[in-house]
Amino acid sequence: MGSIYANAYLTVAATASRNSDDGCFRARKPTVKIEVAEVSGQISSLYARRRLGHAAFDFGAAGALDSTTRNSLQSPDRSVEEYPLFGRGWCFQERLLSPRVLHYTGQEIVRECLGMTSCECGTLDRFVGSAVLRERRTAAGVPPDIEIRCGKLERSRDLVERLGMLARFESLSNFGVKLPSVLAKDYAFMAAIGETPPTLETQDVQMRERWRDLVGQYSHRDLTYATDALPALSGLAKSWQARSPGLGRYLAGLWEHDLLRGMLWRCVDDRQTTRAAQYLAPTWSWACLRRAVD
Repeated sequence: MGSIYANAYLTVAATASRNSDDGCFRARKPTVKIEVAEVSGQISSLYARRRLGHAAFDFGAAGALDSTTRNSLQSPDRSVEEYPLFGRGWCFQERLLSPRVLHYTGQEIVRECLGMTSCECGTLDRFVGSAVLRERRTAAGVPPDIEIRCGKLERSRDLVERLGMLARFESLSNFGVKLPSVLAKDYAFMAAIGETPPTLETQDVQMRERWRDLVGQYSHRDLTYATDALPALSGLAKSWQARSPGLGRYLAGLWEHDLLRGMLWRCVDDRQTTRAAQYLAPTWSWACLRRAVD
């Protein structure tokens, strides 16, 4: 399954569907129309809709899109009602491995590629530093030094845009700060190419930490069959091993050269469950229990 999604040109995701019978399309909530009388007496119409939440489209983000963005997938049950697909275990790696994903949600279409995440209302277009985007680039084989520079460029462009907006509204004029557009673009590119590429040792450490984070995210998701716990993550494991040979052998959801830290997992939900009757994984692996772990 991993190779199928990794080699797909486009993955169409019925993100708002509860099962295979729900389909992609939803009746959107109607736009609110308000008639406004201008000073001249002319009647104009304003159109509005409720602000959409976008927390579920990223995880572990330091910069919040809204109040629920941080660790939104650490507790994905908040998003499952609106985006049931994000609560499914198999769909976790299918989304990260796909070069391009088109999400059909209840209120808009969201597009994900290796360059950006975009939505109809424009909120996601300006968001930088997406953890999901970072992992998707890694799964696709984007070299770490280029990935870091991509992230740096995104942040630089965002900063330049913010400074440009401030300048246009003359918020900086009182301090005599001017930022010519040409110079602004130069600053963005200078910052992007000035990042020092990580060493191989640093890359391995980062990949180990990111794998542990992915396991935590993945463990919150549901599987119809408990025995799919490791198979439904095997595509990402193969990708991780190919990108970072320093991880060593893959051992039931953990990595040989990170085994001691990997075995320090703990259950973070309140369910009281017994071990499954069928064999799932060695008892030292998080995969031996179908529980949310950290």
